[in-house]
Amino acid sequence: MSDAYYYTRFRWARPFDLGAASAELGSDFKVSLRARPRGEDEITLFDDQRDELVAEADTLGAIMTSMRAVLFQREAKPFTARDLRLRAWVVERFDKTTPTPFPWGGSFPEPRYEVEASP
Repeated sequence: MSDAYYYTRFRWARPFDLGAASAELGSDFKVSLRARPRGEDEITLFDDQRDELVAEADTLGAIMTSMRAVLFQREAKPFTARDLRLRAWVVERFDKTTPTPFPWGGSFPEPRYEVEASP
């Protein structure tokens, strides 16, 4: 393995419930919910996409917002069984590889990864 795993997935039109996901993932993974500050006088189109849910397995982490998830490793290592469970959970819920349904949105292919040999 040469590069650490980094992969972005998306949802379209159906915002993700970070609170429910936190409760669901909390029994198997290290989970933290990051609520971003808000001000009364700010104007933003993406206020609902500011908060983040972070889930961590053994070598794989995921940062999720209401419409996007980023799977990442800090250093390149083979995935463990827990890493594979987190990856599968995120890929199932963030089921798109492009940020928009429009053809000019770009596509993000999944990088190759290795799986730890089972004992």
